[in-house]
Amino acid sequence: DGDGVVVTRCVAAFWQRLLRTSAMVARRSEQSVFEDAARWWETEVQSRQSLCVEHAVVRASAEGLDWLLHIDIDEAFLPCRLHPVDFFGS
Repeated sequence: DGDGVVVTRCVAAFWQRLLRTSAMVARRSEQSVFEDAARWWETEVQSRQSLCVEHAVVRASAEGLDWLLHIDIDEAFLPCRLHPVDFFGS
């Protein structure tokens, strides 16, 4: 029924493609957060995270998803119910 987890391996080819297609990188002169992401992605976790979130939002939108849950490695999601729709609502 479409439920599942998508894993994206952030290897060199992923970063090369992402940096070529990122709206944040293309619009880097418009906002400091875009400039930071474009400039510091190799050394700053927050910059990479911003670029990955942008990638996930674009991908989710293209696949027609209604919502996206972003969880960092140091966070946990343990709903009382088994299905996220039950937890967050429809």
